[in-house]
Amino acid sequence: MQIIGDNNSVQTKIAVALTVFSGHDPKVLIGNGNETSLLPQSFKLMPMLKESTNHVGTLTIYNYLSGKYAKNFFGATTETRNQITTLFDYSVTNLMKYLHLPLGDCLKNKLSELNKCFLKNTFFVEDQITAADVSMAIIIEELLSRNIIDNCIMENDYYCVKRWFETVTAQDLYKKYLCTLKGASSLNPIEEEEAEAPKKKDPLDFLPPTTLSLDEWKRIYSNNKTQLYQIAMPWFWKNYDSEGWSLYKIKYDKLEDECKVSFLTCNMLSGFLQRFPPDFRKYSFGVTHVLGSGGNFDIMGVWLVRGNDLPTQIKEHPSYEYHTFTKLDHNIAEHKKLVEDYWCSDSIIEGISIESSTVWK
Repeated sequence: MQIIGDNNSVQTKIAVALTVFSGHDPKVLIGNGNETSLLPQSFKLMPMLKESTNHVGTLTIYNYLSGKYAKNFFGATTETRNQITTLFDYSVTNLMKYLHLPLGDCLKNKLSELNKCFLKNTFFVEDQITAADVSMAIIIEELLSRNIIDNCIMENDYYCVKRWFETVTAQDLYKKYLCTLKGASSLNPIEEEEAEAPKKKDPLDFLPPTTLSLDEWKRIYSNNKTQLYQIAMPWFWKNYDSEGWSLYKIKYDKLEDECKVSFLTCNMLSGFLQRFPPDFRKYSFGVTHVLGSGGNFDIMGVWLVRGNDLPTQIKEHPSYEYHTFTKLDHNIAEHKKLVEDYWCSDSIIEGISIESSTVWK
């Protein structure tokens, strides 16, 4: 059995988890999940399960597996089967959309509903883990990894959800699903060879030592969310090493017909950040906002990067030419205030309201 798709896609992750929990050891291949001309081009974004026949899309894969395997996982009786299918459908068609939106009242209400559900229940249906639990847990995991919600919010506001989430993700099969996903190989042999090639040395590794500990700064920033101006920023300015680091203001140069819808603008920002290599987090920190209202939004932020110039990771970003990077001088009061407002404000920056914020750390 094979699962073909984008291993960063939530739909692919759910498809892989379903096959693992239904008793299989799928081979995960990174590539397009659509090998048939009968489906539209956009279906290439969906995962495909290959066994004796091809099954494209998460819901199609769910229906195929539930009809053949692991009856308890998909529901042993008609009643439990219907309950699990309804909850699974809810997770992939309703909850998933909040992966591209900032934390708002709608998502908070849905998390509160889940919290009530797990006040007395260990799992969604009966007293065992099912497909509904697994799909929902993967989406919660994505919400956490994308910083839409954090552990403090879960602990304080949705403790029952947190307890359920930790129970599901502690399962041996859940750990096996993560290992299976991590072991994905390329559908294209050329890509696979390139992936196996030794990594190039990063020029940033050869810069002179710096007195600023980026890890410590990220810890200070994360642990003082309610006192960023009062505690985090004084620590930063006291420890900032202008010889080893640079500060830049970033602005997306939107086209006339872009950034008119809030969630689409948030999606653009999310896509921009996802295309940075993961290792770049070792050399950078930034807070980027969607600013504006009423159908007129901008993507703007302030970033801290290693070195005195823009690093290669930024210059080689596919969207680099569509952004303006302005170097800031911490000795200039206006620039210093700009850094503090972009990193600390939760309401207004440069006279413009904040629609959503994303921390890169």
